[in-house]
Formats: sequence, C-alpha cells, structure tokens
Amino acid sequence: MNSSRRSLAQQQRRARKKEAQESELSRRGIVQQQRHLHEREAPGNEPSRRSIAQQQRRAREREICENEPGLRVIAQRDRRELERMENLADTPNKRSIAQQSRRENERSKRARIQENVRHYLGHMDSECSYCSALHWLDERLTVSSKTNPKFGKCCKQGKVILPTLLDPPLHLRRLFESQDEQSKEFRTNIH
Repeated sequence: MNSSRRSLAQQQRRARKKEAQESELSRRGIVQQQRHLHEREAPGNEPSRRSIAQQQRRAREREICENEPGLRVIAQRDRRELERMENLADTPNKRSIAQQSRRENERSKRARIQENVRHYLGHMDSECSYCSALHWLDERLTVSSKTNPKFGKCCKQGKVILPTLLDPPLHLRRLFESQDEQSKEFRTNIH
C-alpha cells in the first residue's frame, strides 16, 4: 500500500515537471515568434487582423505561463504530499481500526460455524405474559428488555386467543400418568 502511494506521488511529480518544462519551452517559442512578426511588419504598415489575434493569444499564453508555479515550487509540493501520505500510512485511523476489528469478528464467527460448536440457549423458562407459553430468553422481541421480555411467536402479544385444551380421554390420561408396565412402555416408545 505504501509503495503504491509512493509510485503514485512519483508519477504526479514527473507529470508536473514535464508540464512545467513544456510551458517554459512554449513561452520561449512565443517570444521568438513575436520578434519574428515585428521584424516582418514594415514600419508605417498597420498590422493585419490575423497578427493582432496572434499577439492577443500569445499574451494570454504568457499570462498563463507566469501564473504557473516553477519547478522548485512543484518539487516542494510533491515532497510535502509524499511526507503526508507516509505519515497517514504509519498511523492507523479510527476507521481502519474499526474495519480490522469487524473483519476479526467475522472471521471468528466463521471459525465457530465451521468448527460445528454446540449452541446452547439456556433454560426454557421465560413465560409469555399473555398466554403463559414458555420461551428461551433469546426468543424475545428486540424492543423488549431482559427483565420484561415480550414474545411474538406464540400469541402475537395477546392478539391470538386460543381456547383452553380439553382434558384428554381417560384411557390416554391413564397411559401418561400411571406407573404400570403398559404405561411405562407407552411413555418410552412415544415419538
């Protein structure tokens, strides 16, 4: 990253030097052309429209060349810019630190998923305040708190009301509650 910044700064410096040299050469060429035009015009003759336009254009070009910075100024500017870029590369800013920590978190999440780590939600002991259904605490709605959890998967916070279940038939109830062999076998093999 550092080397790419340096090479970019070097390319910019070279381009500025080349532009400065070209502008210096063009300025010298304009002066020579003006001398040539003045020598060609005879004294007493009025200059043509073309020569007036050329003189005006050359004057504008001269002003542009004079306003451009010299090679020394360009070199100083490039040196300062290179130093600034090196200082930025050496000191990490808040954004890069945050990005690094975010990447590390994502890597650790992927590693946990790949390791097939067992997931444990804790006890299923959080009760819905509307229908008394049991939930894990992590199933609560994001707008609720841990001290007063609200759930939306059971009764939509009291919007859905189901009738209470009737008692099972006597034969089924006996299979679930009795301690005889037939009931025990039923409870162990129920799927």
